[in-house]
Amino acid sequence: MLSFLKAPIHPNIDFYGTTKLRLTWNIYLLLLISLIPLIIISVLTRSVYVFYYSASLLLILISLLIIRRTGNYRVVSAFLCCTLYSMISLSMFSIDSYIHYLEPFWALVIVLYVYFIHGEKWGAVAIIATTISTSLFFVITLNSTIGNLNEMTFFQSLSMGFELSICLSLIGYILHQFIFLKNHAELELRMMNTALRREKDIVESRDKEKTILLQEIHHRVKNNLQIVMSLLRMQSTKIASPEAKEHFNDAINRVLTMSLIHQKLYESENLSAVDLSEYIESLASDVLRSNQIPRVIDKSFSIEVPEIGMKTIVPIALIITELISNSVKHAFDKTEHPKIKLSVRLIEDSNELELKYSDNGIWKESDKDTFGTELIEALTEQLEGSYSLDLCVQNGSLYTFRFKQLD
Repeated sequence: MLSFLKAPIHPNIDFYGTTKLRLTWNIYLLLLISLIPLIIISVLTRSVYVFYYSASLLLILISLLIIRRTGNYRVVSAFLCCTLYSMISLSMFSIDSYIHYLEPFWALVIVLYVYFIHGEKWGAVAIIATTISTSLFFVITLNSTIGNLNEMTFFQSLSMGFELSICLSLIGYILHQFIFLKNHAELELRMMNTALRREKDIVESRDKEKTILLQEIHHRVKNNLQIVMSLLRMQSTKIASPEAKEHFNDAINRVLTMSLIHQKLYESENLSAVDLSEYIESLASDVLRSNQIPRVIDKSFSIEVPEIGMKTIVPIALIITELISNSVKHAFDKTEHPKIKLSVRLIEDSNELELKYSDNGIWKESDKDTFGTELIEALTEQLEGSYSLDLCVQNGSLYTFRFKQLD
């Protein structure tokens, strides 16, 4: 018998479901125990409420047995609430010999219970139903009920006081359980926030370590490339052939191009992309400086793309290096005011870039840089793009590239 009085435990229900199941079980058990003396008093006073109390007792007993067996308290509670609410409304409109002080309290118990177990939507439905039924009672039935009232006996007063105590106890218990769950949810939320902050600190710490490590890697790669450039420069001083020296300088410029990329990366907070405008400015200045141009070359850049990723910037940078070097070597010997222009923009409604490069040099057609041209073609193919060249001996050249962003 004592084991039956304890609320059942079902392993497939979470903490919140278990709390609601325990609340349902305890309320039904309290009602079951309370209805027994109410039935006895109703029998002694020959009250018509004995039928309502007896039917409620039977329904609650069946509900407890079903919950004990299945644990499905939500379906059982929905059916029981609808049935008991219908019985309360029926008593208000069918029994004229009582003032019905207690029905609003029972309705309030049901509303709070529905809110707690079934949520706001069904709780709102219960409130609307209570409002409608109570309003109709006051408008239609209250006057006739007051006219038929008789003085209450001692047992009737005792029964009413007992019922009122039960209603207030149930209201207090439901509110207590609601506050208990609310405090538990707030505690869980604080614990989860603490855990998330801890995880966030760990992730930020690891991210910082990885950032420092990547910066160190880019720095070392840049230093190694500078060592390669130094070795190439030292070797070029021992070469007598001007043509061989020129090839060495071309190789140095290409290594310089990649070294500058790694320098910009380890100096930047973003290790996955390069500031394109700043990089092209630095690259053009370094390439011109390495070619030892006696005249000042006017540079004009229009860069509309803020950043480019590593996979795309390397071939683009090598293409620009070849273009500037070719202009210096093959177009500016007899040009009084040499100029180069370069623009990069994102083509609308696509992931493609357009790069335009032009100079105003007088090109020497006989001195065609075959390797440089092949390198430009290979790098353009690597970028899954294409280019066109408009070359005029007297008015300079214009390259137009169109290629994809590989990142």
